Amino acid sequence: MTGTGNWIFDNDIYKDWFRCSVAAGLAIYGIPGAGKTILSSTIVETLMPSTSDTRIGLCYHYCDFSDSSSLDILTILRSLIKQLLVLKTERIDRVGGSAASLIREITENGACESTAKAKQSFNEAIQEFERVYLVIDGLEVLETEDQQQMFNLFRSVQRLEGTTVKIIVTCRQAEALIQQQLQAFFSIKLDARIMRNDIADFVKRSVQERIERRQLILSDHSLQTIIAQKLVNGARDM
Repeated sequence: MTGTGNWIFDNDIYKDWFRCSVAAGLAIYGIPGAGKTILSSTIVETLMPSTSDTRIGLCYHYCDFSDSSSLDILTILRSLIKQLLVLKTERIDRVGGSAASLIREITENGACESTAKAKQSFNEAIQEFERVYLVIDGLEVLETEDQQQMFNLFRSVQRLEGTTVKIIVTCRQAEALIQQQLQAFFSIKLDARIMRNDIADFVKRSVQERIERRQLILSDHSLQTIIAQKLVNGARDM
């Protein structure tokens, strides 16, 4: 929904993460259905124009429990590498070592390599930029072993010299292991209070759509505002 999630850009914690001049991570926690994936998409869409600057890279991945291919660590790495190097297509011939090899395999025949080599290649691809934004949505859906691989990857890329890597991760708030591993990250917890504008907009639009479809018939149009307010207040009390 247009405009959904824009509150994040006025959030002080997000702004601290964004303005941080060194490598930094931001963890966004929320219950299922809290809008984490929509929020991730909003952030990606907002960061995308910055990649017109050839010094800035952006890569992202959505972990979907209903799509097993999205949960494979090697597939994730190959996707991230390809996204970064697509931004640098004019420089592919100057990308050295295993990154060049993996790029050819990805673009020509989709072949895989080992996870260890893919991680090395990802590091090399990142170093083609001065700053890289990395967004991973739904981290908790990965198997524990693959989550650990991602944690190791985060630590590795944030130690790279010459490139500032800014990471955003979304996951369920009940995942204690993830919270422990990401305790050095800035963090935001999604709740009704922090998302009140999104909730209000969604409720108002939903009520209006039902009226237009004649799924909700009101004898007094002033009831529309009352119904919407009641629903918004109910959501805030959850």
